[in-house]
Amino acid sequence: MTQNVFSIQASSFEGFSRTYFKLGTPCPQGKWQVTDRLEALGNNQVMTNSVITVNQLWPDGSIKWLSVEGLCDAEVLSDNRPCVAVSIAKSHRPPINHALPVKEESEHLHIQLKNGDWVNVHGQQLMALTYSSKLHTQFYSLTANETLDTHVSNVVTDYELLDNPLGYQAVRIQQCATLNEGTHIELDVNAQYTLFLDDGTVKGSISITNPAAASHPHGQWDLGDPNSIDIFELGLCIKDFNQASLLINEHTYSLDACDQLSVFQASSGKPRWNSPNHVNRDNKVPLPFCGYRVHKDGHLVDEGRQCVPRVNMQASPHQTRSMLTVKDFWQNFPSSIVATPTSIDMSLLGSRFADPIELQPGEQKTRDISLCHTPVSDAETRLNKEWVAASKAISFLPDTTNEFHDLIQYGIRGDTSFFHKREVIDEFGWRHFGELYADHETALNSDNDIFVSHYNNQYDPIFGMLCQWILTGERAWFTLADALAKHVADIDVYHTDKDKPEYNGGLFWHTDHYVQACTATHRTYSKRQPSHVYEDHAGGGGPGGQHGYTSGLALHYLLTGRPTSKKAALSITHWLTHYYEGDGTMVGALLALKNSGSAGLKCVKTNTYPLDRGTGNYLHALFDRFELLGTQSEIDSAAHVIRHTVSPQDDITSRHLEDVENTWFYTVFLQAVCRFIQIKTQLNTLDSDYDYAVKSLQHYARWMLDNEYAYLDKPEILEFPNQTWSGQDLRKLCVLHFAASLLRESDAKRVMEKIHLLKDTILARLKNHHETSTTRVLCLMMQNAHYEAYKIEPKQARKVTRDEPNESAITHRQPYSVVKYFARHLRHFSFQRERQQFVKRFVQTQKWLGKP
Repeated sequence: MTQNVFSIQASSFEGFSRTYFKLGTPCPQGKWQVTDRLEALGNNQVMTNSVITVNQLWPDGSIKWLSVEGLCDAEVLSDNRPCVAVSIAKSHRPPINHALPVKEESEHLHIQLKNGDWVNVHGQQLMALTYSSKLHTQFYSLTANETLDTHVSNVVTDYELLDNPLGYQAVRIQQCATLNEGTHIELDVNAQYTLFLDDGTVKGSISITNPAAASHPHGQWDLGDPNSIDIFELGLCIKDFNQASLLINEHTYSLDACDQLSVFQASSGKPRWNSPNHVNRDNKVPLPFCGYRVHKDGHLVDEGRQCVPRVNMQASPHQTRSMLTVKDFWQNFPSSIVATPTSIDMSLLGSRFADPIELQPGEQKTRDISLCHTPVSDAETRLNKEWVAASKAISFLPDTTNEFHDLIQYGIRGDTSFFHKREVIDEFGWRHFGELYADHETALNSDNDIFVSHYNNQYDPIFGMLCQWILTGERAWFTLADALAKHVADIDVYHTDKDKPEYNGGLFWHTDHYVQACTATHRTYSKRQPSHVYEDHAGGGGPGGQHGYTSGLALHYLLTGRPTSKKAALSITHWLTHYYEGDGTMVGALLALKNSGSAGLKCVKTNTYPLDRGTGNYLHALFDRFELLGTQSEIDSAAHVIRHTVSPQDDITSRHLEDVENTWFYTVFLQAVCRFIQIKTQLNTLDSDYDYAVKSLQHYARWMLDNEYAYLDKPEILEFPNQTWSGQDLRKLCVLHFAASLLRESDAKRVMEKIHLLKDTILARLKNHHETSTTRVLCLMMQNAHYEAYKIEPKQARKVTRDEPNESAITHRQPYSVVKYFARHLRHFSFQRERQQFVKRFVQTQKWLGKP
């Protein structure tokens, strides 16, 4: 008997004959091998239009993560089965040798469909699909003089055939290109879409990126950067249809009786639609009106708040009706559709009816598109949490709720929910949608004006929300996580390699504490912000190692197959590696030597890392890259970092952990050590690195047992004694719960007593406190409140080195020499690379030494 892996909710079929789904799922170790031929079953019926892709393997070579993508027919439902229960099983069907459906011709891919039709994909144009029915699609750019330009250069087109035991079912196509917006202005455009072979239905996404570096004078990142690109409108054009209509919120407009029909979503249509969140480079809100308007031949015929449009087309009276949609149309305003009897333009970024939008250097936007030839909805899926828990593929995933559950639900309930908070500052529009409002930053705000502050994934709420979705099955958690992951991957990550290595590909901090974001958008520091707002206020800077979160993005990719999430997670990890290890140049080495001893940076004089959250996040990023790529070197690198941060022989009093304001984040690092031990156990590599980590954790856990307390027990030593400290206290429960199985029985018993005491104190402080529902505290609870998940299973605990002397584990670091440090850099010396990195760091020298 097969076990259900996930389900598709019946509500996703309402008004549609099919629903599209794509979902990743972890698998128990040893369950299936890569060579197994797997098929998806919906309510025990073979799901013909589905494909299964392997994304990750366990150490023994069995499948760890796979993705199931397909189209599910409503007929699979029955009266007594209100949802489609999807299971996965080995297929015993004999192999089918079908002819290849794709022929590579001179300038295009010719794809044969199962219904007898065909599709040509032009290899030198972006999203240029021509159907045998004559329907034609094309990516376009609308210029300042309203010229529709479809030319892109450097187009590279690749494809992958996707099959199941019944034969080929789909083709996955990837295209990348350059869009020239001026003499020296270029955009990178990437498209990835799946074309189903039964009827040519397309589901995919298009990403538009400004790959330039920002100027950021004085570490401030305001709109109006000289390397920003003003975009009038980028979109998808449909041509060569016989008749078409535009469906807007259940109202249908036919194109037969007009020359032009247009819809323009100018703003969110919400009560605070003209919030200062939407300021332009002049610090003014340019939005013209509330909501959307529909014009027919220049005359206003309809208007409203939020527009959910769908374009219906027929290539001929006898052809099946096609349907074009762009996901989250109104949420990503300005958005528009312009339809005539011969063409339909649907915007993806910007609108011809609005002021140009400013795509900042290193900024990106991705839009999801759908072109279907039968009515298709997007599925609402739900993972089987028992299946996920049994896989043991997600570190420290809880399998049940606990005392903090009701508090965490503030995030999706009532006027404390993240949905409601969006509306407080109108967190909508192409740049903002999906972001979390950092409402806790209003603590010093004494007036009633709208206070704009952005959270930028601090403490990884993407990961916390996805875990909540798996644990509770509440769709709201996935909705939030999905929108946030898309936003972070596009907007909060710095998509360039043309700036200094310490910034390239990094994650921007949340906007500055206690001040309005102003024209910094999501980039922390603005020239318009006041200075000296709080102690040690920087007022300028860029992406920093203390703010690097990858686990949510990695999990989002594994659950959804979203390529931008994987790319962003790997980008952040690459950036963190440069941040801590340098870029390999002598220029970088000299700067690292100069900065040795600075807080938050690796000290190259002693070859040691700071015991803080930055190093902990760096470790998690290495683990996430291991999860995504499967390279053992990431675990070896993590072992090196641990050995050069803590030791079983540390004099912990010299760490001054009683100075809470400057050392609280040591628990973030210890949580990463717990994950390292877990991964090494799964890999069954119980070597000296494993022993060293265990002994170090035991050493610090004993100190915690004797010295730790709930932070708000001593409010007088804290600058801002608020409930964020109670949220951070939860980390102690996680570390101690993990360590309990590693210590002697007498200490383990004391640890459990300590956990219960701390837990009761934390819970009492968070219950019914108004700060508990603020964004930062909610995110800390989502990440750390399920401390029971850190408990080591008995069979794993037996493998763990007990709290006994072990000389091999106690051996500390090898002797270190600064001379060897520089000699290593000299071995890879390159004048060209030195020049490139020098002018990136010192932009003023580019007028003599040239661009990078």
